[in-house]
Amino acid sequence: MKIEASLKEKLFTTDFLLVWVASFFAFTSFHLLLPILPLYVVRVGGTESQVGLVLGILAVTSVSVRTWIGRESDRRGKKIILVWGTLALVISALSYTVATTVILLVVLRLFHGVAWAATTTPSPALIADMAPPRRRAEAMGWYGTGSSVAMAIAPLLAVFLNANYGFNLAFLAATAMAAIAMGTTLFVREPRKPAAPEAQASPPVPAGGSLWQTVLYRPALVPAVAALVVTLTYGSMLSFLPLLAYRHDVNPGVFFSVYAIFLIVSRPIGGKIADIAGRLAAVIPGTIAMAASLALLAFATDLPLFLVSGALYGIGFSFVHPALMAMITDRAAPEARGAAMGTFGAAFDLGIGLGAILLGLLLEKTNFQVLFLTCAAIAIGSMVVYLVENRRMHRRRELPDQGG
Repeated sequence: MKIEASLKEKLFTTDFLLVWVASFFAFTSFHLLLPILPLYVVRVGGTESQVGLVLGILAVTSVSVRTWIGRESDRRGKKIILVWGTLALVISALSYTVATTVILLVVLRLFHGVAWAATTTPSPALIADMAPPRRRAEAMGWYGTGSSVAMAIAPLLAVFLNANYGFNLAFLAATAMAAIAMGTTLFVREPRKPAAPEAQASPPVPAGGSLWQTVLYRPALVPAVAALVVTLTYGSMLSFLPLLAYRHDVNPGVFFSVYAIFLIVSRPIGGKIADIAGRLAAVIPGTIAMAASLALLAFATDLPLFLVSGALYGIGFSFVHPALMAMITDRAAPEARGAAMGTFGAAFDLGIGLGAILLGLLLEKTNFQVLFLTCAAIAIGSMVVYLVENRRMHRRRELPDQGG
């Protein structure tokens, strides 16, 4: 009965699709930069650890402003923050054409981090407002396919543009994608209230207070910590996979495209499983798949191993990410979903930033095999932390009955 009722609740509205399109173009802009930025840093004289710094520093700014942006989107409106965020993305992408030193790149990435936070904090909160509660994880899964489709297309396009026309044309392409995202957001109509009444009331995320207080909001703590730990591996993969691939004469765009294809196929499935069987039923197998992918990447020397690794990571991430996003919004009052997404985004970005910077230092002292085996161990560690904390909180009856 629960499944039949949830399927009758409308998910794909015009505004849902507009947010999806805006997200797709914003992520296309972002992913056009990822496979070429490590090479660009080296081109302007950077070292391997500076690659990690440039890639990871974006997350540092993003973490520092996300909870504030989330609270402002609850107070001022999610759409207006999204419009300003995508405008800042346009300025950021265009600025890469004149950032010709490592120092300038670091400064630019700090600004880009603010733009990214202002784009990716209100958009999933809008999706949560629009989605029926019983289809929330599924909605997050479908919303995430925008970034997945972008990742399937953008890295290959970026490598092609860079190889044939140089870095600047790839940067201009990223600028154009961000401009389309900004234009699309202008047509989004923000819901005045949640799409449907909540099945269970949950304590609101604090509307004020510091970043530390918001991240430590008790109902959001477990999924936020899980997101932080698991994205340590994601930050490392984004930053150093291109360097490993080029070392073995493999196009890194192919890896990211395979990864994205499996994300596209698996995200709605992972979200549906999380809605029907509980959040835990999606998080655990997803984390195991991510760990297997990273362990395989440690020994990858040819294209087939890179492709299998990309497929496994895509499947794993597509199960873990929407379940954790839904878990966060499960615990937030409707009027505080922006702050809840700020909490999640801060944890996510902090994991990416720390992964890029700290594991970059590890790579400089060791090698790629040690790096990716360490990432696999971290992924398993995130699952262990989640299981222990989840069990403890269930004993104290602090979690709603949603499997996670």
